[in-house]
Amino acid sequence: MDAHALIERILEAHEEGKDEIKICNSLVLEPQLDYTGKMARDAYKGWRRFANKGALYAGILDFKVLIEDEGMEHEFLIESAVVNLSRDIVRKIHSGFDPFSFEDIDERKREVASWVQSGFIEQELNWGEMDFQLWTHFGNPSRDDSLLRRAAPRDFMMVFMEKCFDEVERTDKGPARAVEDVLKEYMDTTKEASIEVVTPPIEDKSVKDDFRENMPPNIFGEGTPKWIEPYIDRIERLCEEKGPNPYHPDEE
Repeated sequence: MDAHALIERILEAHEEGKDEIKICNSLVLEPQLDYTGKMARDAYKGWRRFANKGALYAGILDFKVLIEDEGMEHEFLIESAVVNLSRDIVRKIHSGFDPFSFEDIDERKREVASWVQSGFIEQELNWGEMDFQLWTHFGNPSRDDSLLRRAAPRDFMMVFMEKCFDEVERTDKGPARAVEDVLKEYMDTTKEASIEVVTPPIEDKSVKDDFRENMPPNIFGEGTPKWIEPYIDRIERLCEEKGPNPYHPDEE
């Protein structure tokens, strides 16, 4: 299914209380219903207490991405994309293509493509400027950097994939430089997460110079469409039905 079809399934799961969406043999999504997920629980911890103060429903659309029964991690997802897929396929997934529509790759690679799609959708649903999303630089209209204003939340993952494709020399025998060695330069452990994550390539509220050419708005020459926009009214109805995040400082 394409990106919008999968978003429809995730929204339906939260509306109807479904706690599992099986995509393929190696990928299952588990909606974290009624603010039970980590996104909701941690939305107002530390610096996020101030950044997400206006996000009264933060985390309402949280879902776990389980890849081969393990929780999805940034490093694994980016490495899987760069090692298994072409840059062209990753770009098509980023634009919304159905991962299982690619006829020139085998079934396993289609599954990897579906992992990437789910990672992009997690970013699009849970991060942004709406009152049900957590704060992000990407697609934020308050940023002075036009690249960030023209971006969408999924560009956070995409910019690292583009960076890795640029830095890893690919040969018939595989990458000349291991992807994990490239990623080590960009991984960090945050106070909010017990695992290492890629940290935003941001300095002084702007995209770092060595990442600017890898930003999708620069690559494609226009702004990145936000997948969430057609569903805002529907999500607002869900927020009204479920009520505010119980972890919000005003609700404690």
